[in-house]
Amino acid sequence: MSYIAVTSVRNEQGFIHLSVSSVLNQSVKPLKCVVVVDGSTDRTVCILDKIGANYIIIDNSRSNIRGVNQSAALIKGISTLPESDYILKTDGDIVLESRYMEKMIKFFEENERLGVACGSHLGLDRERNQVSDGARVYRRLCYDDFGGVLVESAFDMSAVLRARSKGWLTRTIYGVSFVELRPNNKSGFNHWWLMGCNRRRFGFGLFHTLVFALNSYRKEVPTPFFGPFVLFAGYLLFATKSSNKQFK
Repeated sequence: MSYIAVTSVRNEQGFIHLSVSSVLNQSVKPLKCVVVVDGSTDRTVCILDKIGANYIIIDNSRSNIRGVNQSAALIKGISTLPESDYILKTDGDIVLESRYMEKMIKFFEENERLGVACGSHLGLDRERNQVSDGARVYRRLCYDDFGGVLVESAFDMSAVLRARSKGWLTRTIYGVSFVELRPNNKSGFNHWWLMGCNRRRFGFGLFHTLVFALNSYRKEVPTPFFGPFVLFAGYLLFATKSSNKQFK
């Protein structure tokens, strides 16, 4: 079984060497790997040259909507790659264990309805159905079935929900690990506000969102006191004209 690998980066000189090397050095090699360099102004390109990585440089106009720039870059990268059985999408600060894809493909082959999956983030517990976007694997049949990544905010959540709507399973696979090098500090007001808006946008129920917000305090990632309140407010107010502007 074959797979392609794609990473979208912007100014990742501190992490890109370890991240891309962990993909290139997998026990099961990718058919092809491409790094999409989206407007980097640091030494990212020089580092990619040094390690012999395949990359393309794009210079799209920047959007201030979270997720739009990255999703557009990923679509561009995937369009340059050959057909394969699986697609590995990683962030520029993610390091995979050496047998990551070997183990992931085994799980996919054992369950023909598994469409989207990721390994487990070392040091961070996730619910089984929550699929991290940091080191995500798509079955190509599933990816094509739900229409692939779209240029939008919360494109990662959208992809999982559209896959599920087509009957595919989405899973976190424990025992297959990756590490996020950049500190995961989701403490900003805007992060929680957008999370609430996106839950409303994608049709999550009121009670489910309330439980999700309260359970945020139980996660291992530090949660600011105001976070769940802002999330719930964003959910309730998303239907207003002012909340919808950012998604038009």
